[in-house]
Amino acid sequence: MHAINNPFVHFNSFRWQSAVLNYLNAIVISLIVIIAVLSLTYDYQLAENQVNSETHNLASSLVISIDGLLDTIDIALLDTADELVALQASDTHDHAIIDRNLKEERERLPGHVDLHATDEKGDMIYGKDPEQSVVNVADRPYFTSIRNHPDSGLYISTPIQGRYSHKWIWLFSRRIHKSDGSFGGVIAASIPIDEIKSMLGRHIALPKGGSIALRNKTLESIARVVFGIPNSIPIGDKRISDAYLAAAKKNPLEGTYISDSASADPISKTYSYVQSQKYGFIILVAIPREAAFAGWKKQMWVEIGIVSVFIFCAVVFVHFIRRAWQNQERDMLTIKESRDALQALNNELEERVHTRTQELSETLSHLRVTQNDLMQSEKLASLGFMVAGVSHEINTPIGNAVMLTSTLENHVTQLDQQIHTGNLSRPSLLSWIESTNDMVKLLERSVNRVAELVKNFKNLALDQTSECRRTFDLSHEIHSVIEVLRPNFKGHVIERNIPDHIKCDSYPEVFNQVVTNLIQNASLHAFEGRSEGRIVVTAIVDKGKVELTVADDGIGMNEATLVRIFDPFFTTKLGKGGSGLGLAFCYRIVTNILAGELRAISTKDVGSQFILTMPLNAPGAF
Repeated sequence: MHAINNPFVHFNSFRWQSAVLNYLNAIVISLIVIIAVLSLTYDYQLAENQVNSETHNLASSLVISIDGLLDTIDIALLDTADELVALQASDTHDHAIIDRNLKEERERLPGHVDLHATDEKGDMIYGKDPEQSVVNVADRPYFTSIRNHPDSGLYISTPIQGRYSHKWIWLFSRRIHKSDGSFGGVIAASIPIDEIKSMLGRHIALPKGGSIALRNKTLESIARVVFGIPNSIPIGDKRISDAYLAAAKKNPLEGTYISDSASADPISKTYSYVQSQKYGFIILVAIPREAAFAGWKKQMWVEIGIVSVFIFCAVVFVHFIRRAWQNQERDMLTIKESRDALQALNNELEERVHTRTQELSETLSHLRVTQNDLMQSEKLASLGFMVAGVSHEINTPIGNAVMLTSTLENHVTQLDQQIHTGNLSRPSLLSWIESTNDMVKLLERSVNRVAELVKNFKNLALDQTSECRRTFDLSHEIHSVIEVLRPNFKGHVIERNIPDHIKCDSYPEVFNQVVTNLIQNASLHAFEGRSEGRIVVTAIVDKGKVELTVADDGIGMNEATLVRIFDPFFTTKLGKGGSGLGLAFCYRIVTNILAGELRAISTKDVGSQFILTMPLNAPGAF
């Protein structure tokens, strides 16, 4: 008490609190900054992965498209070469027929692909316009290479300027074999570079500065499309960045890299390249990193703003708190003059606290008594529920017995009249004996059913009103519970799968009460809105413990309900007959008396399981 009234103690305490506040504020600010940095780093990596994936997928798609185009051109070249050989073998050298065949083949090709053929001297005599003069291409690499290499396949040239159109073209050629196998010229197909550019940029939208480039396997530029700005790399340019060379050294077929200052474009870009494994050309797709990370930069500034505002607010908050504490320190200095008055006030406060504590203790004791009374009421209510069900079930066999006794009385009266009148015959006597025997059997079954119900209810009722420990058969006890409860569940199927001869040394009365409450709870809550349902009671024994499961195929529970089902007074049937004590009562019995565990598993619209685990031999009296 004296320490509380010492102002210097408060003075030192406030200084310590101020230091702790500053330290905690610094920790919180540091954590916020670290989280923001980690978030920005993660978002940056996401943006990096997205631009890498976008450029790589586009490059792969374009490679597939161009591969398909070159496949079509190669097939056309092979077909045309075969036709020319066939015409030459038949001594048909009519230029008009050959030109017509080339024209028809050209019309079947996509885009603006041109076809022409030369003789063995290199004169381009087929496929040209009649007004055009004959051009010799014997100096072209696509002619000389095929002429000098009889076994060569499809020749893919570097970009060249056409001698007719004087425009840049990409040319493909194949050898024409004469009937004797000698060189008969070349058949060539060419695509205007402008057509390739149009194909690369068709239906594709990249940010300003983005580009799509086509290079051959010697890295010569064939075509390049730049979005939003002029193209700075001419056709045939072999300049390539060191970043590409480094990436291609690791994986020449495909990869991603970032352009450096040594590249032809002054803009930093993310490039993805894919090389055609069949024809060797390379597609490079680039997106400026400024455009790729525009969203990330916007998010960065937003997070910087939020963190800055948070830091400012934290600093202002600490400032006001410290000012409040400083004012409190000054106020505490005045307490020295009123220490005696404060001591008296503290004594009075302690007396009030003591009185209040006693009141709370009495209230708590009363609450515990009330809770026990409510638990006992729940137990008796459950017993009453079984009484109602058993009474309803007994009505049927008793009604049958009453009807049969009345019928027997009538039969006896009829027999007595026949005896006194002398009309009794042997057939009528035998008929009377047979019908009477049938009625006696029916009466016996009805009386036995009543006896069985009364016996089950008697055993269960005695168990639930006593608290004796004894050895009992688990299957027998559960069978008794189910048989007593079954009349109350006309629309539901109750099944049990309990191995025989499971012996327990425990408290059968409270065990039966738990099983009764769990089955009643399933019937009350699980099948709301349903006319039929299925409840299955199973048990397994493992390592000296028995695990009993009461499962239903009802509507199940959500997570919010599942975490509170064992709380006292929690019910989803408030005002509809639910007290909220049944499962709480079960949980208390299982943990305090049976020395076990009770848990629940539930899936919405699938069903619920209540799993009771307890030792076969209870640890001791309670």
